Amino acid sequence: MEKGVAIATPSDEQAIKMTLGSPISPYQKFGKSRFTEGTIVVPTYTIQAPLTKGETSSSSAKLTVVPEMALSSSIVFILTHKGAWGDAKLQKWVFGLANNIGSVQKEDTTSHVANALTKTFAILGGVAGTVRSSGSFTVTIDRDAYKAGVLKGLTSVNDETVKAIAAKS
Repeated sequence: MEKGVAIATPSDEQAIKMTLGSPISPYQKFGKSRFTEGTIVVPTYTIQAPLTKGETSSSSAKLTVVPEMALSSSIVFILTHKGAWGDAKLQKWVFGLANNIGSVQKEDTTSHVANALTKTFAILGGVAGTVRSSGSFTVTIDRDAYKAGVLKGLTSVNDETVKAIAAKS
């Protein structure tokens, strides 16, 4: 399964260069804001979709991939014109952004010959054999459902950020 990262901004002009410190570092000088008015807010989000779920017992393990979406991380960096700075972080995952972002197909790639040999040798040797299974998952994304889920998650974090800034101002 491929893993990707997307950095999205409304326009190239609004893209913020990430630095070693934080995204607000370029807007500070000697720990103070370079601006005389306004508040800089730089949110970063990590969205997981599709989700992988696992179950284990003393004798088996099961892995499934579901076409759901969750917000796993959000950090909002803040710098006020008075020089106050910091960040607000998401405390726990937010599930239910989208219950179906597309379809998931699983292909069984288990080597049944290898499992048969393992069972045979286990019987002959008088020990329990380990049966292994493998699979490959393919996800087809529904772009509208994915976009709606992303907007739902980001809007909720942005609304809470605005409330927090207003309360501190």
